[in-house]
Amino acid sequence: MEVPTLLADEVRDLASRAAQRGSVIAFQSTLAAAVQAVRQALQHEEAVSEAALSLAHRDALSEMTGEMRTTCSALEAALDRQGRSLMPVDQADKKRSFRFAARTSRQKEASHRPTWFGSLSDAIEVLDNGASCMGALASGQPADAPSRTLGTATANLLRDHHDRLTAEAERVG
Repeated sequence: MEVPTLLADEVRDLASRAAQRGSVIAFQSTLAAAVQAVRQALQHEEAVSEAALSLAHRDALSEMTGEMRTTCSALEAALDRQGRSLMPVDQADKKRSFRFAARTSRQKEASHRPTWFGSLSDAIEVLDNGASCMGALASGQPADAPSRTLGTATANLLRDHHDRLTAEAERVG
C-alpha cells in the first residue's frame, strides 16, 4: 500500500475547506498535534539514520526522513497564529550563552552515541504512539471534516513508517 506524503498544496486545501466550514479551531488543533507527532517521528528517524549499520540502511532511511521532512514542512506552513500558539515552546529557541551551548553539545556527543537497534526501537515506539494518537484524534472528528482527513492521513503516514521500520528490524534481527 502506497501512503502518500502530505504536500503543502493538500494541507492548504484542507485548511481552506476548514475555514469554509467554520471548523478552523478543530483543524488548527489537529494540525498542531500532527506537527508535533511528525517532528518527533522525524527526530527519531534521523537518529536511526545516524546509527545505520550500512549504506543500504542509510539510503532507505534517507527516503523515509525525506518524506517526513516534506510532510513536516507542509504541516508547519499551514499553522496560523492560533495553531502556533498550541505548539510547545522549544527549549532550543531560548537564548543561551555560546559557551554553555557549546559545552552542552560536546557533553551530549560524548555521552550519547546511540546504537542502531536502540534508535530503531525508540523510533518504532514513537511512530506507533504517534499513529495511535493521530488515529484517535481523527476518529473523534465528523466523517467529512478536514481535520479528520488530516488526522487520518498523518496517522497513515506514521503507521507506514512504523511498519517499514518494524520490517527492517525483523529482516536484520
